[in-house]
Amino acid sequence: MIVSTEILKTALLGTDKYMPATTEQYALMHSCETGEKESTFLRQANISLLMDEAGQTIRTSQVELPACRAEQKETLDPHKTEQLKTILTSNDEALFQFMIWYCNQYHKIVPSFLVPKILNKAILHVKHAAPLLSVCGETGRWLCSLNEKWKPLYTAPDDTADWELGNLTQRKNHLLALRKTDPELALQLLEKSLSAENAANRLELLTVINEQLSAQDETFLLTLLKDKSQKVKDVATQLLAQIHGSEINTKLVQALQQVLSVKEERHLLIAKKKVLHLNETITLPDDIFKLGIEKVSAVKGMKDPLYWALQLISLLHPEQVSSALHVNENDLMALLLKMPRFNEILPFIVSSVLKYRHQAWAIELIKSEQAVSVDLLNCIAAAEQPNYTAYFEKEQIAKLAEHLMDGNYSEYKSSFAKKLIDWLEQNPYQQTPQFYQLMGLHLPADMLPKLQAITGTEKEDYQFKYFKNQLMETIRVIEIKQTILNS
Repeated sequence: MIVSTEILKTALLGTDKYMPATTEQYALMHSCETGEKESTFLRQANISLLMDEAGQTIRTSQVELPACRAEQKETLDPHKTEQLKTILTSNDEALFQFMIWYCNQYHKIVPSFLVPKILNKAILHVKHAAPLLSVCGETGRWLCSLNEKWKPLYTAPDDTADWELGNLTQRKNHLLALRKTDPELALQLLEKSLSAENAANRLELLTVINEQLSAQDETFLLTLLKDKSQKVKDVATQLLAQIHGSEINTKLVQALQQVLSVKEERHLLIAKKKVLHLNETITLPDDIFKLGIEKVSAVKGMKDPLYWALQLISLLHPEQVSSALHVNENDLMALLLKMPRFNEILPFIVSSVLKYRHQAWAIELIKSEQAVSVDLLNCIAAAEQPNYTAYFEKEQIAKLAEHLMDGNYSEYKSSFAKKLIDWLEQNPYQQTPQFYQLMGLHLPADMLPKLQAITGTEKEDYQFKYFKNQLMETIRVIEIKQTILNS
């Protein structure tokens, strides 16, 4: 093709002397002219190569595109647009997510020239793309209708596509979503297809049953007790143990009643008090040890019967444990807290509380100040959680800081922020650079003088140098955040 030859000659010699004349015969080539030589050359070179591949000269070009609907939201101002461009260029994920939150919070959309970049990020995580699509506005919707790559972002998903054609993660997510809306249908899908999966996939998909677990799942789970995989059998057993009134659940409750009881003892001749009584001579039937209960104590110095009792408590709902021992939940927790070597007993109780999200026991454990898990806060109603965060500030302040990093970028209280910075100065390596970035999005602006004072200090200590470098990044994030919010 003559045009291709002329463009190749132009590229080799570095002069536009041999550029083809774009007459009406080559209308498409003529449309590539931009007024800027290099840009025109690159466009014409691309078109010529495409025509060579097609084996024909395209003399005319006519495309009718549907019109893009008018935007309903205000576009981000030029200053914030420049900030977003910088954030995208530097691939700063923490600040990018904050900017997306800001746009949605204040009903803004990004300028049209940035929409393709946002859509490219959205397509990587289709199921979580909603916030990104929102900031792309009508332009984003219009572009997605024209580009096959982006079409899935706005195309209504096929209800069965993920399950039949998706990878393991997609199928599990589909099943989990279905389990929330139609538990019976999700169960039917598992019953039909689980046996055809390999052991690893069976185990992964089975965990979905924990969502809205009910007595209707018992029959299916009982069939899995004959599975070839021991891990699948173990998970099925654990799920059956959680179903109130199931065959396995009943056996576990009966075993607990045999090994542990609550009795009344006289105190000071007149008063009576309740005490936990452990039956140290009991021998549980062998079938109990096939239900996830270890026969020999794995805790040094702990007798087998106590070890059995604690494992049973960890498997059963706190309300069911209390009912089986004929005592109310608060009284039972008070008795457990008084047990000797409580630090060895604590993990079993925490396991039960987290599994069943039991608020009353979670509160009592937190108030006991036994260095328990920050995850217990998730068992407490959101409105009440601030009443109990102070219990973790001394021993687990960094984990508490992570817990308080919410999707609305709520700021830490200044008193808490100061304690956190002081702790990090002594333990800088215990947190990742990503933590320091995210921390900057939650620190109040009045912390800047303290941070700047630290970064202005000169020390030869390597630990301090690392901490100082991380704080400089934190300061950068805070300053950008404040600029976005206040400009």
